[in-house]
Amino acid sequence: MKNKIKAYTILELLIVMILFTILVGTMYVFFSYLDKGMYAFKKYSEKLYHLESFNLAFKEDFYLAADIEVNKNTLRLKRYNQDFINYRFENNYLIRENQNFQKDTLIINNYSFEEDKINGNVYVKIKYDLKLKDKTISIFLFRKKDVEELVNLNSFYEN
Repeated sequence: MKNKIKAYTILELLIVMILFTILVGTMYVFFSYLDKGMYAFKKYSEKLYHLESFNLAFKEDFYLAADIEVNKNTLRLKRYNQDFINYRFENNYLIRENQNFQKDTLIINNYSFEEDKINGNVYVKIKYDLKLKDKTISIFLFRKKDVEELVNLNSFYEN
């Protein structure tokens, strides 16, 4: 009486190992592409977050400023508590500096800011362009100078 052991042949095991190797290789390639895509998405999201947070701080500083001084490449924003924030436009950078020497920078394409007089009112206009991937985003800020600012400005020119 012979005892027969039920088992797989070497050929069957070899075929299963080859199929398993192909499956694992395919999964590795898929996950490596997925990882590259997630890394690119993370970098894009970080850049977008930095851009949005800087833009939000700039808008907040601009619209809540008690006084705005416009020079050639510098925008000086004074707050009601006498703190100040400087925005400088240098080369392709917008640099934000506050009184505590904290700096933040943003890469921009081009910019313009000016004061215009319309119907006896003075307006400050700011425009700058940001590049995000292949798109150019234009940011516009527009604000009327307060009467208090104009009185301070007129008294400055009278002295």
